Amino acid sequence: MFGNKDTKTATPGAPAAPEARPAAGNGTSVLAGDTTFSGKLNCQSNMQVDGTYQGDIHVSGTLMVGREGKVNANVIAQRIVVHGRLEGNAEARGKIELMEGCTMIGEIKAPSLVIQDNVTFEGVCRMNQKTNQKATA
Repeated sequence: MFGNKDTKTATPGAPAAPEARPAAGNGTSVLAGDTTFSGKLNCQSNMQVDGTYQGDIHVSGTLMVGREGKVNANVIAQRIVVHGRLEGNAEARGKIELMEGCTMIGEIKAPSLVIQDNVTFEGVCRMNQKTNQKATA
C-alpha cells in the first residue's frame, strides 16, 4: 500500500579468483602481452612480463613471467616465479618457483626452489646459500 513490494535485492556473485601476482610493495611494472623489448632492465620494485623480453633483467623484488610471457635473459631478482617460458640464467636471493606448465631452460641459482607438476626444466640447479649471499653484496 505504501511502497513498491516488487523491490529486488541484488545478490552479488562470487568474484573470480585472480591469477597470482607479485606482492605489490612499491608497485609492479608490467611488460604487456603485445609488447616485445630487448635490452637491459633494472627495476626497483616488482616486474611482470606477459610479453616477450630479451636481454638482462635485475629486479629488487619479484620477477613474474606470466603464462604467455617469453623471457630470454639473464635474470637476478629477490624472487622469480615462472608461469610461461624462461631461457637463460636465473639467480634469486630468495626463491625460484616453476609453476605448472612452464618451461625453464638454463641455470638456476637460489637457496630455495619449488617445481610443480608438468614443468619442463632443462639445465643445472645450484642451491648454495653462500653463492647467493654474494649476489646481494
